[in-house]
Amino acid sequence: MQDHSLPQFEIPSLGLFSWSLYDNRLVADEIYAAVYGLDPSRLAKGTDIESILGLIVDEDRQDAAWRTHATILSGKFDTITFGVKRGRNIVR
Repeated sequence: MQDHSLPQFEIPSLGLFSWSLYDNRLVADEIYAAVYGLDPSRLAKGTDIESILGLIVDEDRQDAAWRTHATILSGKFDTITFGVKRGRNIVR
């Protein structure tokens, strides 16, 4: 049986973030940074949301953008699953 795991990433399953729509700034913890393969100190200071959205794989980006928009308008919690580009690899 073939092993499809990605042990080199050791990606945790949940990270926390706060996104200010007014300032277009996302601040996140170390776990969230690890999921996206970003520098934790960069996310601790905050970054624009486009930096994060640009890491979503092309085939998932439109759906993720639409569902994020719908979530903002409705104010209801939602879970969105998508692939993230990590160098030459894609992590889901």
